[in-house]
Amino acid sequence: MFGITKIEGHQVVWHGESLGMYLKEDPDQDYCALALCYRVMVSPFGYGFGAVILGDPNTPMGWPHKPNFVITNNFPLMRWLVDNWVSRIPCFKGKPGFENMTWKTLQLATKRPLNYYEPYVLTIKGNGINVVLTWDEVNETLSTSAPGENNFNGEFDLLTVLIEMKNATIEIDGHQLPGKPVTCVDVVKDPMRSAFLGYVETWLESDELDDDELDYDDDDDDDDY
Repeated sequence: MFGITKIEGHQVVWHGESLGMYLKEDPDQDYCALALCYRVMVSPFGYGFGAVILGDPNTPMGWPHKPNFVITNNFPLMRWLVDNWVSRIPCFKGKPGFENMTWKTLQLATKRPLNYYEPYVLTIKGNGINVVLTWDEVNETLSTSAPGENNFNGEFDLLTVLIEMKNATIEIDGHQLPGKPVTCVDVVKDPMRSAFLGYVETWLESDELDDDELDYDDDDDDDDY
């Protein structure tokens, strides 16, 4: 078990980055494509990278039938994040595609450039799937502090720097998915663009973690679930 870092008496549940884009073809309709990527440096399950891609959120099928999948290099960490964070985000919660995702092993994740005032491109490869996520044109940079009752998780406090991006695209195996970012309240409970780079993201709690809640099995890393 990895140690839990303390910040002013509050425990760090996990710390890292979350990069996302929630896309719509029509602002008044449901999301048609969702992507959320985590790069975690501190957690009960150590370091890891993971991406949740829902190219067809409303269809109860995973890859290769529909582009609904997870790619990760740390399955216990990503299962924990999916169960306790992603599943609580309004645009993911209860979606048939989310409930039927295929899990794949990460082979490669690269990003360019480090200067986010240029298009930020994240390339992810995992056992036969090639994903290119692109964020472009900074809209606003926000420093956000949201206690549990004021964020989607409802349990842990959030500290983060969010960079809103005006444009974003999801490309899978050379095919660009439809949709574009909109103004929404599905990132934090204040209106902002649904394409964002979340840096120095930290989730905090004040009580001791229950080890029973951290008992995730790490003895199976097959690429399909």
